Amino acid sequence: GGAPCSGTPNPGNTIASNTSPCPGSVISLSLQNATPGSGVSFQWYNSAGAISGATSPSYSTTVTAANTYYCDVTCTTSSSTGSSTPIALALSGFINCYCVPPTTFYNCTYDWIGNVTFGSINNTSGCTAPHIAYPSTITTSVTAGVATPISLSTVGYSGYFDVFVDLNQDGIFQVPSERLLTDFMVGPTGSSFGSFTGSTNITIPTTATAGQTKM
Repeated sequence: GGAPCSGTPNPGNTIASNTSPCPGSVISLSLQNATPGSGVSFQWYNSAGAISGATSPSYSTTVTAANTYYCDVTCTTSSSTGSSTPIALALSGFINCYCVPPTTFYNCTYDWIGNVTFGSINNTSGCTAPHIAYPSTITTSVTAGVATPISLSTVGYSGYFDVFVDLNQDGIFQVPSERLLTDFMVGPTGSSFGSFTGSTNITIPTTATAGQTKM
């Protein structure tokens, strides 16, 4: 309903919910300006051309590669079309795209990670969560195919550690192929309480992608 549209639409800028999305994430695209009146049609485009079925004022899509998006807005009564200013979306690097570990834990009296020592990393942490996510500035260099010592400490009762390394650098910790340490026991069995440290070795497979990744 309402009065018919008139003139040439001016949709303005193409707006994205995230301009540097992670691969596989969903983004929403919209237009800066609304076009008043009835008889308005929409067609979204990406770098490959018109997107089939994308004929609404907004558009959502799963991003798998860098792309450019814009929308043609047409007033049918005046047979005039205006295009939104295209927006280029670049994928965020995989190093920024990992899941976020939980930041709370049920009890800071026991069962938290006290220290991780691996190569030149020697990081002591407080009770933050059962997972520790260090910033990418805390790094070490290791050689694939060579056993590298790792030392893990727990505060509280003895516990089990798992260690994951993103070997193919896809931003996902795969199970079980990237689980390089499974149920490694630190501390005695039973109900002993205190600070315990256990040491073992981790070997990065020679098939791993070279370069910086997350552990």
